[in-house]
Amino acid sequence: MGKKKLLNADLEVLDLVQLISMTDPRKIPSSMRGKVTSVSNVQGSKIYGVEWKTPNGTVLPSLSLIDGINPETGKRLDNWFKIVDEEDDESSDEDQIEENFITLTKGQILKESKNIPEEFVRLSKLYNIAEIYEYLEALRISSILNMNGASPYLYMGRDRIYHQHHFEDFDSEERQKNYDYVLENSDKIKNMIIRGAYSVTGGDNMRSLERKVQQDATDLFNLYTKMKGGSKFMR
Repeated sequence: MGKKKLLNADLEVLDLVQLISMTDPRKIPSSMRGKVTSVSNVQGSKIYGVEWKTPNGTVLPSLSLIDGINPETGKRLDNWFKIVDEEDDESSDEDQIEENFITLTKGQILKESKNIPEEFVRLSKLYNIAEIYEYLEALRISSILNMNGASPYLYMGRDRIYHQHHFEDFDSEERQKNYDYVLENSDKIKNMIIRGAYSVTGGDNMRSLERKVQQDATDLFNLYTKMKGGSKFMR
């Protein structure tokens, strides 16, 4: 029976964990393993007490894992893998991906997790997935288009989007607010997509660069669709 690693999964006492990263200034090396000794809730954040051990069995001073978000950066405070037997894991891959989609960063050990799809690993090396997710979510809520045609909006830029929708009649404050967000961030997202594609293709062949931009925009939208649970959310 094999072992499976669940990224930033909820923990219980006696669960086995493997460290990815820690914000505590006394932080221990990544990949260190330990056993959960306590679970508490402080100001809305779960605190997991962990007994860490070195590979030779030496017990280290107890350092806790914090299941929370840094309000200044929007990133997780601590990151870990919960280690379980394959047959004990009842969560689906999509549930695990959706739970951690926004908070993952490029510096984390993405390839170690069996719950992260290959396209997420590939695209996260080129693009800020969290910003793209938030942008597409705002685009969806604005209701200015059928989301099945949303991928070009990742590289259209503000002027083209405004030109196509400046006569839009918004029937709610929420739609207007999210449309404004799309306009404010569309050039930023466009530049991100172009830079990411350029880092792969270079600038010698503009047609290759354009194809890469379009393909990655499609792949990013497909990944977003998967996070939202499939095409039923895109209508």
